Amino acid sequence: MHSLKVAALNIAIVGVLLFAADRLLAVFGYPAEVPLKSAHRANVQKTLKTIEFEYEFSTNNLGLRYGPISVDKPPGSTRILLLGDSFTEGVSVEAAESFPSLLQKHYSEKAGQEVPFINAGLGGEGPLQFWRVFFDIGLALSPDGLLICLYANDLMDTPEMLSREDLYRRVPERHGLAKFIHGILPRVDILIREVGRIISRELRQSGGFVATVTELAREQDISDSAIESWRNRLPGELVEASDRSEFNKSLLSMGLFRPNYWEEAMNITTPVSERKFQSMRLALDEITTIAREKEMAIGLIYIPAPLQYDASRHESWNPWIIGGVEFKPEWVSEDAEIQKRLARWAQKKNIPFLDLTPTLRSEIQAGAKLNFKLDGHWNADGHRVAGKAITEWIDRYDVFPVLRHAREGS
Repeated sequence: MHSLKVAALNIAIVGVLLFAADRLLAVFGYPAEVPLKSAHRANVQKTLKTIEFEYEFSTNNLGLRYGPISVDKPPGSTRILLLGDSFTEGVSVEAAESFPSLLQKHYSEKAGQEVPFINAGLGGEGPLQFWRVFFDIGLALSPDGLLICLYANDLMDTPEMLSREDLYRRVPERHGLAKFIHGILPRVDILIREVGRIISRELRQSGGFVATVTELAREQDISDSAIESWRNRLPGELVEASDRSEFNKSLLSMGLFRPNYWEEAMNITTPVSERKFQSMRLALDEITTIAREKEMAIGLIYIPAPLQYDASRHESWNPWIIGGVEFKPEWVSEDAEIQKRLARWAQKKNIPFLDLTPTLRSEIQAGAKLNFKLDGHWNADGHRVAGKAITEWIDRYDVFPVLRHAREGS
């Protein structure tokens, strides 16, 4: 009985201390909730370096990889908003070399005044995040046109069971005990979880890339023989670069966890990828509906993966293949299911659609080098080719009527 009283007293003391800590955190302005991410952190400036490239990365007052911009649009001005992932953001190249910047330069020179092509691309994100940056930030900028740029693997960065409610949720969803605890001690809950994430990340990274992936694989019941086979295939220089955070680790590790990654992404071959596509379509539908309510002209661009236009990507040196992801030779010459579905969706919605695959295939066949060999992102020439193709498409199909004055050079 005495021990129970002591335990109860200790629990009460801890509870009081935690409650007091939560109130103290409130005094110092610590948030009771952290909203879901819309864009990058605002006003970031840093140098990003890998074994293949180095470039300056900065964000503006809104967390976009774009110059400073006022929310209030000047009278008589024109703005085009671009949504997309790392290819749109311009990962691997300087901001001025990215295709959104090249579009802005072209139409601004034609118009004789600034025509902002606002880069709202977010590296490593998918359609749900495109929706959030559009709704939370893009709409406030009052764009006249919207360019949605979907990359070949954006399907894989889409939640499997997305609902319309999820689109408008601004804070994480909690259930059961987690919801109860957060309701009582919201700031302490956030603080403990954040500290826990930091410690977990540091512990995982402390052992190096191979050790971290090995641990994760064992947690997912992947056999020791499969793990050992994977480890034996890894090039030492890429492992070392991964340990230095100078190489994209997922290119080497994805095959251990999801060897059918690209098959799912492009051909939608599993129930999971089918549900992901329905989620993608939901996000695109909502973006389109609201954009049209705001009288924005809309265009959709499909950006293929290098494996769809460069046959050399199917050779054994490719980090994806080294890591165990399966490639099919027909992908370099045929259209994937994702392309066909997006084309049909755009046609149904009466949205101009540009598939960049034929252009990139033609350039590669002519001897162009459009991508960084190991990383796979476009180099400056890749962005230049994409920018030129997009410009010609915009002009040919009058995608953005508001730009007619720029095309006419007035």
